[in-house]
Parts: sequence; structure tokens; C-alpha cells
Amino acid sequence: MNTPLPIEKFKEIQSLVQRNQKIEAIKLYRECTNTGLSEAKMFIEDLEAELRGEPRPPARPGPSDASQSVNELLFQGRKIEAIKRYREDTGKGLAEAKTEVEAMEAELRATNPERFTKPAGKGGCMGLLLIVGTILSALVLLIVLAVIRS
Repeated sequence: MNTPLPIEKFKEIQSLVQRNQKIEAIKLYRECTNTGLSEAKMFIEDLEAELRGEPRPPARPGPSDASQSVNELLFQGRKIEAIKRYREDTGKGLAEAKTEVEAMEAELRATNPERFTKPAGKGGCMGLLLIVGTILSALVLLIVLAVIRS
């Protein structure tokens, strides 16, 4: 979760931006607020524009704007795409986005289980193991037949 930015740290970040030390400003912002790189970069770019006297950029979509498309991806069992969309829409880092999307999924499964097209869980490994086992069994059978014929 994001931590509020103390005023003294904001002034320090502002000073870094004014001295054109953008990378240091992003690092300090991330350190102070526990945000992802993308979100920190957006904050610093917005601060730069404000310090140059440029008009405020249009508001970026927040979690509530992102939630509908993310929810639909979750209902379809497309969690990785949901995390990517959430990151794009909110600017959050991967770990934070993953945690928040998983929390959203848990809440949706509790309130709307009938809307999910895939059951909860890891899935995928058993099918792969079955295919590999079948191929190995066929190879062993072929080797045994070859040995018997020779």
C-alpha cells in the first residue's frame, strides 16, 4: 500500500526535480511512498509539468475506473492479463498490482462465483504431466519392442 508523502520529503523531491535530477527524485518518491516505478515516474513527470507552469495533465484512470475491465478479465480466468491491465490503468508496480488483483479476485469469487468461467486454483500442471507421462510411456514401449525384435 502507498504511504503518504511527508511534506519535508515532498520539498526534497521538488528540489531534485528543479535541479533536473529526475531519477533521484523518482527513487526518493518510491522509497518514501512504497509505490511502483510507473506510479512514481508519473508523479514526478506531473510535478515537473506543474513546476514549469504547464496545465495539469488529464486525470489518469484510478482503481475504480480500472476495476470493470479487470473484473471481466478475472471472470474469464485471465489473471495475468488482469494484472497487466491493472498496472497500465493505475501505474502500480507488479507486486502491488498482483496483490490487489488477487484480493479483487477473492472478493469476486466470494460474491459472484457463478460468473467465473474457470475454477480457482493453479491449474495447468496436471495436464502437462499427463502428456509427458504418455509420451515417456510410448517411448519406453517402442524401446522394449525394438529390443525384443533384435
